[in-house]
Amino acid sequence: MPSYQSPDSALAHAEWPTTPIPEPIKTLLHSFFELGDSTSPADGARMGTEIFTPDGQIVVNKRVIDGAEEISNSNHGKPPGLQRRKHRIDKIYTCNEMADDLMLFGVVTWTFDDGQTREGRFAARAVVVVSEGRPRLKLYQGWSFEHV
Repeated sequence: MPSYQSPDSALAHAEWPTTPIPEPIKTLLHSFFELGDSTSPADGARMGTEIFTPDGQIVVNKRVIDGAEEISNSNHGKPPGLQRRKHRIDKIYTCNEMADDLMLFGVVTWTFDDGQTREGRFAARAVVVVSEGRPRLKLYQGWSFEHV
């Protein structure tokens, strides 16, 4: 079973577009959300080296993170009081036949140290390019309707 179909994957229950999405892109998206939801500082570093192009960019609401080095240093562990963050992608659209420009819609759930949880809907654009022989994200631009 591909990693993006595992029950714990953010993509496990996603509705995919009718335009075929190449398996390596599905795997890339799975890895992006797996690393992004991780609380391990080492996984934050992997985001910049394994997921994004050297000039990749993350834009979430007003926050901009430019380049692989900055991306690698941007997600070191969890914020104080936050125990876990988990994304769930509900629907994916492709903007072209190459399936390298995608729109994703889903829910993120935050679990806090005091046991409380909070959910928020989000939308994101993911632009994929081939770098060093494999797909990588050039841009991840997200819009969150809830903030923690």
